[in-house]
Amino acid sequence: MGFRFNKRLTIMPGVHLNLGLGGPSLSVGPRGASVNIGRRGVFGNVGIPGSGLSYRHRLDGGAERQSGQPEAPVDLTMELRDGRIEFVQPGGQVLVDELRTQAARLHRTEAEDMIGAHVATMNAVATQLTGLHLDTPRPSHSAAPAAPFVHPKPVRTDHSDQDAYMTALMAWRASKANHEAQGPSHYDPAPLEAALSALAWPRQTDISYECSRDGGVVVLDVDLPEIEDMPGQEYEVAARSLSVRTVPLSGKRVADMYSAHVTSIVFRLAGAVFASSPAREVRISGYTQRAGSTGRTEDEYVVAVVISREGWTAIDFGALANIDPENALLRFGLRLERTGRGSLRSVSPCPPLQ
Repeated sequence: MGFRFNKRLTIMPGVHLNLGLGGPSLSVGPRGASVNIGRRGVFGNVGIPGSGLSYRHRLDGGAERQSGQPEAPVDLTMELRDGRIEFVQPGGQVLVDELRTQAARLHRTEAEDMIGAHVATMNAVATQLTGLHLDTPRPSHSAAPAAPFVHPKPVRTDHSDQDAYMTALMAWRASKANHEAQGPSHYDPAPLEAALSALAWPRQTDISYECSRDGGVVVLDVDLPEIEDMPGQEYEVAARSLSVRTVPLSGKRVADMYSAHVTSIVFRLAGAVFASSPAREVRISGYTQRAGSTGRTEDEYVVAVVISREGWTAIDFGALANIDPENALLRFGLRLERTGRGSLRSVSPCPPLQ
């Protein structure tokens, strides 16, 4: 998981280019007797191959490194430990700060890439919570056909007075509405159930549903995650120290994230319904648990919307990255209200099936 910094390139027989923490240097001569030319000067190296005995002497008249002054090893691995870039020697020892500074200066680009990728991964949790709608499928079923209602509408001339006509008209409307809600009994909800069960949520989210007999109307009741389930911080790169910095989020930022998470859930659920059923309409209501005036925790609805298939098919599902779920759902009369601090107010849920 790291970068190795010692590398030896053969340019021609007897000439090698060494790449290491001290920068590139050139070695000339056979093994056992060579001259090394680098940033620190020109050195002669004499050794007996296989014996472990060697002698190194500066040839250009410059000052030798003082005894006790640390010299960086040339074989290192770069690792991320406890949110900080460390340079590790083959034996597992971490470089002391002085040598770490030298290594970081020479390999800052690689180090910044590594710590930046780590920060992006940590911050991806928030992106996932507010981006559930990005996986929304296109609607792939036709709307359930409405069974014809055979009873004729009352006519005023068939009744003795206005009151009798209005009574008959109201009865007819109630009968028609009940017929449309019931519909035929041939609809199989198994595909819808499978689609809802297959959804994977980053936070616990429970769905219950009911649908009309023809599958034309689907009603979803959603037990939403709590606002306390949202991240309370984000992460940044501390470039100077090559480490991760934790930045607490304000209450308003957390509330905004929660609101975006809720609308992203609703959008994704609507897509699942219209892709797996012949629903003409889906009604989605979402609630959370809050401490009420009595001090007891109670279910409280915070979002509700009724979405028609006709309006849903107008969405460009090829450009979901450009869509804000809340704005898209406002076209359908989304009920989602905030306080001045961004918290969600209570709203009335969608009407149930008759």
